Amino acid sequence: FVSEIYGAQGRVVDKSLEIPLLTGPALAGLPEASFVWLSRDPRDTALSIYKTPFPRRADWTWSWERIAHRIVHAEALKRHYMALFPERILDLQYEALVSEPDTAAPRLLDHCGLPPEPVQTDFYKGPQVVNTASLMQVRQPITASNIGQWRRWDGFLQPFTDIFERIWPEEWGEPYHS
Repeated sequence: FVSEIYGAQGRVVDKSLEIPLLTGPALAGLPEASFVWLSRDPRDTALSIYKTPFPRRADWTWSWERIAHRIVHAEALKRHYMALFPERILDLQYEALVSEPDTAAPRLLDHCGLPPEPVQTDFYKGPQVVNTASLMQVRQPITASNIGQWRRWDGFLQPFTDIFERIWPEEWGEPYHS
């Protein structure tokens, strides 16, 4: 199916909001595929989701409580699928990817069975089709400017933080990356 759409050597990058919910079916339906789960500090994730104008079908993105529950649910799914398919899913920290791309990018490429190439750091110059709410970021060089961005909005983000810390399972350990 994927090769019919993208070609035999095609690669798909999908960062849509529904990907955590579709990971199980994707793992089952694409048995040869490798997956990269990009984990990010939940406060930065929540802020990014909240301030992005997603379509009406994503109305959960307008509620701090619903965002908190969705992030915790996504983490639970990630942990579940990584336990079942540890060799197929690479859990990569966003903060490491943007702060140390020379270390993190080769790991990502290796996991996906791709050779290291110069394009790994100047990917934004590529001709690939990009269809995402963060189109302008995709067409820019890697930058660490979004790490810890939540700090500038700490008071505004407090409702999310209060809910998130209440529902984050203690046995998972520290939830924050930045």
